Amino acid sequence: MIRPSRIGDEAGLKTLWEAAFGDSMAWIDLFFDTLYKPGSAIVWEVDGTIASAIYLLDAGCASLPDGGTLSTSYSYALATLPAYRGQGIGSQVTQAAITHSVALGFDCNVICPAEESLFPYYTRLGYTDTLSIGGKKIFLSDAPVDTIINKIMSTDFSTYFQLRAGYLPADSTTYTEAYLRYLALSCESSGGGLYRLESGDFSALCAVSHGEDRLFIREFLPASHAEVGTQALLRHFGVSGATVRTMAVNPLKQRPFALAAYAGEKKLPPGSGYFPFVLD
Repeated sequence: MIRPSRIGDEAGLKTLWEAAFGDSMAWIDLFFDTLYKPGSAIVWEVDGTIASAIYLLDAGCASLPDGGTLSTSYSYALATLPAYRGQGIGSQVTQAAITHSVALGFDCNVICPAEESLFPYYTRLGYTDTLSIGGKKIFLSDAPVDTIINKIMSTDFSTYFQLRAGYLPADSTTYTEAYLRYLALSCESSGGGLYRLESGDFSALCAVSHGEDRLFIREFLPASHAEVGTQALLRHFGVSGATVRTMAVNPLKQRPFALAAYAGEKKLPPGSGYFPFVLD
């Protein structure tokens, strides 16, 4: 049976999450304490067991060139218990999430496939338009950098997002406070965080997750200083490389990033928008 989640499903949802992704319970609790609420997941229940689920999150509004907006939901963390995989359950849960997004009044539902090879799969499920982003892998070089790095604590994440407004084009996505708070806390819990970089000729902002020997820079603004700023971050953290995500401008390669399904006729024009902060 497919249904929205309800009070009392939390234990089953956490068990599914742990089985599917292998995350620690502390990490799982962070999501549930910050973003989850009853009704925000679509589940497939079999004999009292939650066999599959996907989370439908309020991601704020995407701006249109004419000044209008599209209220946006984000389909996140599709998971199916191993014993139930290969039966098309995940596909049906995803399609149900699109339908439920419309029922909740959202204009747009976005999903970020784990790999580009999965785009055709999600297109068959009802997603129609591709959203792109700029990004590249940057490795530590011997070039000198002179950059001051100041951490903006995640408990004061509002400072970061007030500052970032000065770097964004008019057709960028805005987010809800709960969504932004979770992103800030998830960066912090990885050993990274939110940072402001300053040098003689530029200032920049970035949101950083820290891996074992790599950084995942979820956002770097402005894109024009991503290269030199990332070199400073690599030295700061003592790691050898980073994957950087930012606006799609040269010399950063634009690549397919997410897919969108729409409730009505209003759509984001091809190549527009900036939707950097997904919970991947």
